[in-house]
Amino acid sequence: MSEEKLLGIIQEFIDEKHIGSFEEKKNFLKLFETGIQFFEEITGTDINYENDLVSRQLLKDYVFYDYYHMLPTFLERYSNELTRMQFKYNSTSLQ
Repeated sequence: MSEEKLLGIIQEFIDEKHIGSFEEKKNFLKLFETGIQFFEEITGTDINYENDLVSRQLLKDYVFYDYYHMLPTFLERYSNELTRMQFKYNSTSLQ
């Protein structure tokens, strides 16, 4: 994903969660990059966050929890969604 597109998702995140500011986009960039890497590792593939709105929302939720240093809580609360994401992308990559 290009940095320009990622910055657009970051602005969407800031607007939705009412945290941070436009000037802090670069600070969120690292959190989003970490989240993207996490989801790539669990699915084994790149995810198109522009088309897959469920995964896009899950990425924003991941960053929200990471921002507040609560990733274990995220993993617990979103375990079903993470399993569905793994199944979705693993099943399509096997075809």
